[in-house]
Amino acid sequence: LLFPIYALVIVLAPQLEQALGANWAGTAPIMQIMAIAGVTAVIGEIVVPLLMGRGRADQAFVLEIVQTGVLLVVLLPCLKLLAVPGAALAWLLGNAASMVLAVVWAHRLLPGALASSQGRLLAAPLIAVVMAAVASVASGPLSGIAGLVAGGVAGTLAGLAALWALDRTLNL
Repeated sequence: LLFPIYALVIVLAPQLEQALGANWAGTAPIMQIMAIAGVTAVIGEIVVPLLMGRGRADQAFVLEIVQTGVLLVVLLPCLKLLAVPGAALAWLLGNAASMVLAVVWAHRLLPGALASSQGRLLAAPLIAVVMAAVASVASGPLSGIAGLVAGGVAGTLAGLAALWALDRTLNL
């Protein structure tokens, strides 16, 4: 559920910024970066319980150290370069570093398991892309709250239709 929701946030952030008014000017890029960071965090959060269940608390701890370490190393340079969006970018970079390590470790812990679940694993990103594309098209001609609502409703309906179609074809 989070991938498609984050996809809507990424696409509809400019309309949300407009709907919220002048006090929120310039926040769309921050919301978009934070949504991408959320996507990367989801993957890491899925792997941590797997590591803990396999008795690898040390690796779960290393994931947190990598995430926090990268964030701290890049935070000041990102802030100097991009101001407030730089803080969101630093969070994204920390999450991305941790995510790469989490994916490698998950692959080692469960060799072959990911291949047998490919259809299910690809469903959420595919639905997210469908939702984002439809929301973008639906919200394009409109601005502010109208664009936000039109994009959100159209994207959600398209996502539900895509989920139904994938469930029928892949037996999710």
